[in-house]
Amino acid sequence: MEANNIQACINKGAIYGLLILIFLLRFNLSAQKSNIDDLIENKNFDKAIEVGVSLLADKPNNAGLNFKVGYSFMNTALRKSESIPYLEKAYEIYSKRKTNSKSAFETKFYLGMAYRKNYEFKKAIALLTELKKTSTNNELHNAIDNEILQCQNGEKLMKNPVKVQVTNLGVSLNSSYSDHCPIVSADESVMIFTSRREPSASKETGVDGQYNEDIYISYNENGKWQKPKSISININTEAHEASIGLSPDGQQLFIYSEVDNGTILTSFLRGDEWSKPKRLGGNINTRSRETHASLSVDGKFLYFTSDRPGGSGGLDIYVSEKNRDGTWGKAKNLGPSINTEFDEEGPFIHHDGITLYFSSKGHETMGGYDIFSASINGFGTWTKPQNLGYPVNTTDDDAFFAITADGKRAYFSSYREDGLGGSDIYMMALPEADEKPVTIVKGKVDACGSDINNVLITVCNSENDEIVGLYKPNTRSGKYLFVLPKGKNYSAIFEVNGQEKVIEDFFIGENADFQVIYKPISLLKGTPCEQVVASADTKQQQRNIDLFSVWDEAKGYTIIEDIVFRVNSSQCYNYRDNLAKLANYLKTNPDVKVEIVGYSDTQGPEAFNLKLSKKRAYVVTTQLIKFGVDKNQLSYRGDGIKNQISINNYKDGSYLWQSLPYNRRVEFKVSNDTNEKLKVTPVKIPVLYGLDSKSDEVKKELARLETVYTIQIGAYRKPVQRKVFAKIKNVQMYYSNKLYKYTTGEFNSFESAQKELLSVHNSGFDKAFIRKASEYLPNEISKLYSNPIDLKREFARLDTTYTIQLGVYRKPIQRTVYADVKIVQMYYVNKLYKYSTGEYNSIETAQEKLSNIRGLGYSKAYIRKVSEYYPNRFKNL
Repeated sequence: MEANNIQACINKGAIYGLLILIFLLRFNLSAQKSNIDDLIENKNFDKAIEVGVSLLADKPNNAGLNFKVGYSFMNTALRKSESIPYLEKAYEIYSKRKTNSKSAFETKFYLGMAYRKNYEFKKAIALLTELKKTSTNNELHNAIDNEILQCQNGEKLMKNPVKVQVTNLGVSLNSSYSDHCPIVSADESVMIFTSRREPSASKETGVDGQYNEDIYISYNENGKWQKPKSISININTEAHEASIGLSPDGQQLFIYSEVDNGTILTSFLRGDEWSKPKRLGGNINTRSRETHASLSVDGKFLYFTSDRPGGSGGLDIYVSEKNRDGTWGKAKNLGPSINTEFDEEGPFIHHDGITLYFSSKGHETMGGYDIFSASINGFGTWTKPQNLGYPVNTTDDDAFFAITADGKRAYFSSYREDGLGGSDIYMMALPEADEKPVTIVKGKVDACGSDINNVLITVCNSENDEIVGLYKPNTRSGKYLFVLPKGKNYSAIFEVNGQEKVIEDFFIGENADFQVIYKPISLLKGTPCEQVVASADTKQQQRNIDLFSVWDEAKGYTIIEDIVFRVNSSQCYNYRDNLAKLANYLKTNPDVKVEIVGYSDTQGPEAFNLKLSKKRAYVVTTQLIKFGVDKNQLSYRGDGIKNQISINNYKDGSYLWQSLPYNRRVEFKVSNDTNEKLKVTPVKIPVLYGLDSKSDEVKKELARLETVYTIQIGAYRKPVQRKVFAKIKNVQMYYSNKLYKYTTGEFNSFESAQKELLSVHNSGFDKAFIRKASEYLPNEISKLYSNPIDLKREFARLDTTYTIQLGVYRKPIQRTVYADVKIVQMYYVNKLYKYSTGEYNSIETAQEKLSNIRGLGYSKAYIRKVSEYYPNRFKNL
């Protein structure tokens, strides 16, 4: 890669290396201004060579012309070797003269630099060591020492080259102009880069003969990068713009603008359109030069470069943490471990959150910028930067290296012999690089008509409920992506308008490999959770008011009901009359106290559910106060997932949606009721879902359901909104066999169901039909209870069958944790997820298999009876 490439990426002026070298060059050019001098100053080196070679045809022994042509060749991408004969001739001519020894010194210095750039390190070291003896100037000594050190570094790095495979991304992406600064999304589905191709927003060419920089975008389809297009009229202007950073999900772009000496802007992808770029705040942009930016995987930190006062020298790398209000906080210099007295550029914080890639002129480089990596250690400090080696790094400037999430590939731009013209974009495979153990979670949120813009994804650390990151899906496509580092349990909460939610749990073990998890999400107002709970709300009221309650009210008692809630909600539905009745009693009896206790089901992080349960109790308390109850009569608290009264999960850990609503409730605890005329009806749980249901009750309910009929209105692959069935009352939803099935009514005879079926057909649902209510039972309950005699026989078998338990966890884990074990079964028992493998008819066979399992590294595996994994109440059948 070239110095020209860096200039093209950020258009920040001439980069010739050390300031002392610019001074030396200026000496040669200032004596007599000519066309070739203008071309060199404007970095149009190809044209300068053309002019210089033409002039040398008439004046072949002109030392100054030979020097300028040699210097121009040295700054080209592919013709550096042609610089040496011209510089050697210029030095030979100058050294023969008794006067102008200064020109001879300068020419010899650049000849040494040309040897280094062409990998002739021994020649360069010998020449420069000899040159150093002829001067006592400290600045010149420093410049010479730096060149010698780069040669020594080059020799060392080239003795141990790293294995790489470089591929030009071809004509579908590259042009005959300069294409550079590629950045990619974490899943490599999107690439954004900078190009000086035609046409651009500006039709004007620069002094170097290329068009102004614009930003382009390309999409990866089936492993092939598609023809790029200009990213947006909101971004590209007649001035220079360059792509410098991209969020992992590809929805936030960071842009370099040449305005105010160098400024960082940002733009967001809203559906298919990129927003108009906005300047980052004063903690990022200053009156100094800011050139590059990289966003951390959780969106909380921005690493960027600036030459602001107070740094180590030149461009330094800084980091800023995002404030709660979304602004960027005060920038902190990364310190002497990373920054040197020279320039650091192109920071890229990897998706693992701890590895920083950057370019530097000040660490152990082999010339110009080299690419380094450093990591944050356990003490929160940076490790010593490591040179990525040759041929990743060359004797020229190497910068702006975009590493993939797995760490096995990198995208970069370079001038190479197989290029199409100017710099091209390449992909470099790094087969010897260690794979980065991160997990990409991606998918599509289906809101089924709801506004995707209202969807929020909150990722939490399940162990301490700390929020890891907040993400938004694309507002048009619904696509989302986030990245999870290894060694933690995570919960991802997908919610719309803060109401409906879907929760997905991820366990990324310490020994996890790189992986991509595709997780489509169905989320809408009217999600399976809400539909079931809504119907449960209505049904709950009907069942709670039984004959005993009616008889009590006739005797002057006030009967109130505990309250159930929709998923992830603190809004109590259909209970206004219930609360009004309680309020009237409390106002009439001011000495009575009521404690209001909220609960939650087990979905999601415990801290989240604790807060939600407290909020539920608070909402009920507030409503009672609105009804005129003295607040001193009321107290409230949230008990989270304590005191569960219905089944939450199947044994495989998946949720039993029909049962969940009964755990999402508020209970009333009455005290100091001297009249004893206030009675609370507890939430009445269907026998099939109750944790304390007795087996004979379950069998009786199953037998009843075998003689009860219902009408199925429809079955869908995705849940539908309740308004679809607006003309039908008492609609229930069941989820079975990957279908959402909607029914109405319970009928004790087939004939009575037939009469109601005609009414349903007349409502427009002519495909509705009659089914037995028992057919909608959750599979687990149906299987365990359907035939008690067979179940007893099966349990007797399981009591003499053995399995090998691999591990026990509080949260479900990914299957990849036991990737080398063929068959793994998960059981959910006593609030723990237990993983086992195999079923063996004898303890001896199990012991033999246990030895093999432990040999795979599962040293804590042991043997258990299979029967131990079934809930105790099933043993009594």
